[in-house]
Amino acid sequence: MDTAHATQLICHMEELPEDSAIRFLLADCDLIVIHRKGRLYGYRNECPHMNLPLSNRSKGIFDKDQGHLVCIQHAAVFDIENGRCVKGPCLGMELESVNIETNNGKLFLKE
Repeated sequence: MDTAHATQLICHMEELPEDSAIRFLLADCDLIVIHRKGRLYGYRNECPHMNLPLSNRSKGIFDKDQGHLVCIQHAAVFDIENGRCVKGPCLGMELESVNIETNNGKLFLKE
């Protein structure tokens, strides 16, 4: 882990099982972290459509097939891998990604 940049602990990796999308409220950041097919993706919990929260729940952010994230506000559908809206009122817009990294079984937000 690069200690030259500030980091913030998000969670221990056992709190983020495979095929999960979980919301984390940090002191200065509201995040959604996805663990899918061995990869991790982190986005700010803000839909680009109206800058409202993508989710207000801690879990259950996936669509029924768990292939996309779905905004609770206007049902915009986002690709997990790149955060791009593939259906809905903000088609083509993207979620804001955040830098996350693992170290010793813990997940960190890298600022």
